[in-house]
Amino acid sequence: MTAFTPGSVTEHRGLEAFERLEPHWRALERNARVRPFQTYDWARTWLRHYGAGSEPRIVEFREPAGLLPLICRKRAGVRVLSLLGDGVSDYLGPIGADQGALAAHLAAWLSEARGHND
Repeated sequence: MTAFTPGSVTEHRGLEAFERLEPHWRALERNARVRPFQTYDWARTWLRHYGAGSEPRIVEFREPAGLLPLICRKRAGVRVLSLLGDGVSDYLGPIGADQGALAAHLAAWLSEARGHND
């Protein structure tokens, strides 16, 4: 497994950033075991029908390559970060070939980002 380095993870915010990641997302779909609820088409459809008032936040991993689609929305006045598709999808999580490494990098990134992200 590749060691986590701070510059190896980028958070992309907003619908425009989501749309710019489409080619990368589709490439991951071709090269990794992806379930229907992890596809770009499903995420785009979910945002259109359920994403009102939410901001897409896509976490991009460089090594190993992967994405984690998240959304940020307010609930009872508090910002909540959750997996994109939460509530109506059967399987959500990182998109990429090495799920274990992606999960470890996500944990390290969240630990480092604590207190720095809004």
